[in-house]
Amino acid sequence: MTTAAPPLPEPVSDAELIDNCIESFGDHPSGHPDMWRHWYRLIGRHHPAAALHWLCAWSYIRWADNLLDLAPSPEEFARTLEWGMERLRCLVQGGAPENVREQALGRFLKGADPQHVKLFFRITAAAEHEKSQLEGAPSEEALGRIIEYNAVLPVLLHCRLLFEAEGHPPDLVRDFGESFGQVTRYADVFVDLEEDLEAGIVPISRESCDRLGIEPGQARSVTARRAIRAELQSEYRIHRARARSALEKLEIDRRTGFAYGIVLQAFDRCVYGARAIPGFALYLARFTDQTIPLVGFVARSVLVSRAERKKAL
Repeated sequence: MTTAAPPLPEPVSDAELIDNCIESFGDHPSGHPDMWRHWYRLIGRHHPAAALHWLCAWSYIRWADNLLDLAPSPEEFARTLEWGMERLRCLVQGGAPENVREQALGRFLKGADPQHVKLFFRITAAAEHEKSQLEGAPSEEALGRIIEYNAVLPVLLHCRLLFEAEGHPPDLVRDFGESFGQVTRYADVFVDLEEDLEAGIVPISRESCDRLGIEPGQARSVTARRAIRAELQSEYRIHRARARSALEKLEIDRRTGFAYGIVLQAFDRCVYGARAIPGFALYLARFTDQTIPLVGFVARSVLVSRAERKKAL
């Protein structure tokens, strides 16, 4: 069942484990290890404990999600999920890790704040909610759960690990994490829309389909695709505005604010294509003091967003 490498010899240093986690993102589609390497150099090394815990947890989540995506049938998916949940229970009870991804997760489970660990286990419900989309367009309630578990909660965990440790107000951290998670979801769904529709996944609710006059079974038609794109863009604009406002209210240091603002600009490029370039240029002009010394991070964000945008065409 497992496809990860064996555990690293103990004792393993934080630096070695961080490097292994970042490299592991290259093992699955859209992992972008270079992006995470730049993130760590820019932000993570200034918050070593938070960065270690995030990379350990996220590398495990992405690895587990990739295993589930490889399941050739619903029956195999169920068996993989059952096996994975049993492995999680074993790790919580002090069992030995069977691979390096479990080893990394063990570091998170032992060292992170109990509230953050609790949030991680809420995220593990994502698989069951996400795959319900294969049954057709979900209800608004079901779609809300899919978005919450598959996008909002992971991003919220990221933000809580990073910003709560700096003493930022929990309510402001939550507002940014939740809005940033929504933006992440819509950007991801937008670039994967063609692939999802071909797989029978309709990324809007049944209620939205009814309002737009779309039969879920006909969602692959040119007219339906156009309407779905417009619907996703409309919802993206709402959450994008909320994320920008929440980021400003968080009042984090200028370097970190610039970095997360660049990510939002990259999402705009994924959704709007060339139309986002003027806004991106204006953003860089506002932060010339950050753009020049962090040109590598900016360049990597541009390359990643350009590659993702190609999938949306």
